[in-house]
Amino acid sequence: MELHNCGNLEELPVDIGCLENIQRLIITNQMWKPGKLQSLPDSLGNLANLQRLSVKNTDVKELPSSIGDLECLEYLTVCNNKLQELPASLGRLEKLQLMKVRESDLKELPASIGDLERLEKLTVYSRRLRGLPSHLGDLRRLEKVNY
Repeated sequence: MELHNCGNLEELPVDIGCLENIQRLIITNQMWKPGKLQSLPDSLGNLANLQRLSVKNTDVKELPSSIGDLECLEYLTVCNNKLQELPASLGRLEKLQLMKVRESDLKELPASIGDLERLEKLTVYSRRLRGLPSHLGDLRRLEKVNY
């Protein structure tokens, strides 16, 4: 499911969690005019087959902790948002291979990022980021870090 140029979208319906067969969820707006979407529903964690999640150019401040329930998630992109923190539940994403968090208000990465055994590429650009957690050294498959 792709939602492009949806600048007036203020919330996703809770029922989105009933769409269990969705493999991709892409929410993006025009870069110069971020959308009004400020949060994602907890029901997002019910998308059992979701492999790609991309949220770009919105006012999203946090990801729901239920994101850790996305057992099939391989690619996570969260760019040009007001994201202030990542939930510790990210560490449960056993299949995650690529994570991009860019242009956010993120101050730190959760220690649980060290549990992402399949993570190969990590991109984090945040004006407020204080540093990278030491647990990154535990990620044997990590090939590339952009910081």
